[in-house]
Formats: sequence, structure tokens, C-alpha cells
Amino acid sequence: MDRVEYRDNYLCLVFGVVSFFWFNRLIRCKPQTPNTKPQTPNTKHFKMIIDTINNAHKYFSAHPLFERAFQYITTNDMMNIEVGKADIAEGLKAIISNNEGKTAETSLSKFECHNKNIDIQLCIRGNETIGWKPREKCVTPNGDFNEEKDVQFFHDQPDMFFQLTDGQFAIFFPEDVHAPMIGEGLIKKLVVKVRI
Repeated sequence: MDRVEYRDNYLCLVFGVVSFFWFNRLIRCKPQTPNTKPQTPNTKHFKMIIDTINNAHKYFSAHPLFERAFQYITTNDMMNIEVGKADIAEGLKAIISNNEGKTAETSLSKFECHNKNIDIQLCIRGNETIGWKPREKCVTPNGDFNEEKDVQFFHDQPDMFFQLTDGQFAIFFPEDVHAPMIGEGLIKKLVVKVRI
């Protein structure tokens, strides 16, 4: 067998093996049907966000309802909006309050987080201090999870405190344990409950 014949036989063998595996893979493939079921947003990788309302558009992609929630905020006169509760859309609820600030001790007695909702908390008027700690670091539950109210309290102390003032907001995901409304004087704020 000369070299040319040997090379041709070798190439035929390689081509045959490649064709076999390619064809075998092709007939085993099943057509993919598109998944039309709405996906529940995965918020596991998100941590607390603090920003001003002017930058709200940066967070629209974090949850399908965020754009609608911030649209509600920007299209209403927050300074003059009435205290109370309102349904914005399915999965979105607004709670507007105008109350005296609390001591840190009072707020920390309800150091809270939620399983079924994300909180967008906007300071409309005043100076609000909020305590925060990642849930993974909280080790002392204060009672059991309240399924009806979607709240779990902790006895732990915050890792940090930060302040919000007019037009600033914080977004608390289920991983964020928070103690809001610390301060003096009236604090007008909006909490938008975003269902997960």
C-alpha cells in the first residue's frame, strides 16, 4: 500500500467516525419547545440598594414590577400624597405614612425581613435612619415567621446604620434585615410592597 492510498484510507476512516458521531447526536436531539411559563424572579443574588429617585431606572431589570413601582412614585406628587394604603397593580401595594421617628431601641424591637415581598422604601420628607444586617448573619429569631403578615423578626443587632432623606430610597430584598423609621420629628415615607 503506497502513501497516497494509506492517506486516503486514513481520511475516509476519520471522516466516517466524525460523521457517525455527528449523525448519532443529530438524531438524538429533540426540538426545544419554548418555555412560556412566567419565571419567578430570582432575587437571591441581590442585596440592599440605596440610591436617589433620579437613578431609579437603573434597577428596572432587577424585578419585572420595579418599573411600574417607580412609575407610580414619579407620576404622583409624593409631597402631597395622602396617608394610607393603595393597590398600584397586581403584586404592588403602596403604604404611605407620616409619623414621628422612633428611637433605635424601639425600631430594633422589630428588626424585620420578608419572604414573599421586596420593600421599596422612599423617604419623602424628613431624615430617616435605618439599621441593616444581612439575613445570613442573623442568628437569634424573635418568634416564628408570620406567614399572614410576611414578616420575620430578629433579636440581632444591625451591622450598620444609614440615613435617607428627601427623594432617597432603599430596596430591601428577603436577604436584608432592616429596622426603619429611626429619627426625630415627622418622617413622611412610602413603602411599596413588591410581590416576589
